[in-house]
Amino acid sequence: MKIKVLGCLGGKIPGQELTALLVDQELTMDAGGLAAGLDAEGLARIKYVLISHSHLDHIYGLAYLLESRFYSEVQAPLEIYASGEALENISRNLLTEDILNLPAINNLKKLVKLVAVEPGREFSAGKYLIEPVAVHHFGGALGYFVSDGKSRFLFTSDTGPSDEVWEKLKAKPDCKLVITEVSFPNELSEVAGLSRHLTPELLRGELNKAQPAGREIYLYHLKPGHLDLLFQELTELSEYDLHLLKIGMELNLAELGHPEKAMLKLRSESVSGKMPKFDFGKNLDEQRQSLDREFGLTFEPGEIICTEGEPGKHLYVIQDGQVEVYRTVADKKKVLAILGPGDIFGEMSVFFNQPRTASVRAMSRVRVYAFGRSAFEQLVRENYGIAIKMIRMLAQRLQEADILIENLLYRDNDSKVINTLVRAVEDAGI
Repeated sequence: MKIKVLGCLGGKIPGQELTALLVDQELTMDAGGLAAGLDAEGLARIKYVLISHSHLDHIYGLAYLLESRFYSEVQAPLEIYASGEALENISRNLLTEDILNLPAINNLKKLVKLVAVEPGREFSAGKYLIEPVAVHHFGGALGYFVSDGKSRFLFTSDTGPSDEVWEKLKAKPDCKLVITEVSFPNELSEVAGLSRHLTPELLRGELNKAQPAGREIYLYHLKPGHLDLLFQELTELSEYDLHLLKIGMELNLAELGHPEKAMLKLRSESVSGKMPKFDFGKNLDEQRQSLDREFGLTFEPGEIICTEGEPGKHLYVIQDGQVEVYRTVADKKKVLAILGPGDIFGEMSVFFNQPRTASVRAMSRVRVYAFGRSAFEQLVRENYGIAIKMIRMLAQRLQEADILIENLLYRDNDSKVINTLVRAVEDAGI
């Protein structure tokens, strides 16, 4: 199975969408960001929708999905599976003439097949065998185990502390992927308790119950107003190898164990083929915002941005945060440089169409602009400031290379150390 993330945040902010996961282009887990993430053809291919619960951020895209399918003249009805409570809420509050347009309402029976499901009772949807499981949340919430006969994953839904879902997980050793939630930072544990959500500390308790050794754990539903604090607190759960879902990410259950590759693929696809457009009637701040929307990518602490030996199609300009550039020599990590705002990396692979010569890892939360070769060449042609920055950077690297070569010419270690200290003093202006 392949899972594409159409949305995974616990709220709406620019560049992010509400929860919706697309499985093999035909089954979706929830429908929050569904319509925003697919074109009409993609929406028409969907056959099955599993609704975890009836809160708006998980069903928001259903109305647009049904209208799109009506105008695309899809013949087979969309099969929507959820608990009886969730389906009642959806029917009463969403699938009404006050919400949907009239053609969709008049053809609702042809467009939709609503199927109520219960915890513990497996059912089939096409090639998928699905088992609902009870979780601790509102709106008729259910988690789902989904299997295609070759692989299996668990989507827990929004949930507070629970027991049944983790007991079920321990009984399914073939379930290698767990997607669960974390919503609020630890300081809002009371809010999390009242709303039946998890904090990082509560998540630790749930994972202790689950004993998820050998499984990939991905998190979703982080609340936008608390992202920085949540990132910090989640890094403190060092006993578990946790990953964050990202919009556009693809998870191939046959390739679990390499989440960084999925993230890099997602980000590369989001900027590939784009060309910067400049309107000199706009001020610099507007230009910068336009670049950020089109070419801006964010990496969290510890994420791998480039991997040594792999093809490189993009170079990166750091806007915020720090990265380390390193190579692996005799199975040991050798740090080559620490780069920060304004620095550029990855250009050699792009200019010479060669594999990456080093890996780059985010040391903090990093915001970069990612450009393909054509896009960067246009930037240089139309912005002399970028060309000057690039020339200075390359000149500095040549100077550093000359110093290294000079040091290699000294035969004894004392001379090498003295030369290095002299250069350091000169660079510091002492």
